[in-house]
Amino acid sequence: MIKEALIEEVYISKPIVKPSLRRVNKTKVIYGYDPLCGWCYGFSSELEKVINLLKDDVDFELANGGLFAGVRGPKMGYMSAHIRRNMGYVTARSNKEFGAGFIKRLDDIHYPYNSMKASIAIEILKEIKPNKVFKLASDIQYAFFYEGRDIQSNELFLDLINDYGISKNQFLKKLNSKEYELKTQKSFSAAQQYGFTGYPASVIIIDNIIKPLTGGYVSSEQFISLIQKEIY
Repeated sequence: MIKEALIEEVYISKPIVKPSLRRVNKTKVIYGYDPLCGWCYGFSSELEKVINLLKDDVDFELANGGLFAGVRGPKMGYMSAHIRRNMGYVTARSNKEFGAGFIKRLDDIHYPYNSMKASIAIEILKEIKPNKVFKLASDIQYAFFYEGRDIQSNELFLDLINDYGISKNQFLKKLNSKEYELKTQKSFSAAQQYGFTGYPASVIIIDNIIKPLTGGYVSSEQFISLIQKEIY
């Protein structure tokens, strides 16, 4: 059952003004995501604003959810009607448009709606370029949901990491290896330990205590407010 549903949360408080004093130990926010989650695509610009504002006080970590990975990844023919119904909702909430390239891709009923390769790419970046993980996550979704590019192709990922200063040969070897597929599957299991039931979602960790933070789409202002209430 697809759990990427339209979830309406009501967080109406305004962001708290950021104080000059910081916590001694940085808080961690775990962001749950799947590369083929349309709501995560809609949320990507909001997330970027949150990270840019709070990165000095909060460590942000991306958790691959595996919502559409491996055997859970259906063919486009199964997904297209669901996606077409939800595109308007996503755009209305986030102002993120789905491009003509992606809309054309929806007609390819045999296309594998499978996020495994994209999820593996994220896990590789966590090891060798952790500061680029959120950028790659956002770029993957723009390439797919706006440009309609082939998320199953090696060429897409080599293009996206072109300016990252890493060996493309080594990256490609890992991207298609059984070793990193298994590592990525383990990351899906780790994400489940945070209690995510849909995406996007997040938890906050303070002094080793994990607390649910968001489930579904929220604005950057709402997300910032929720985090600041916990840490200040």
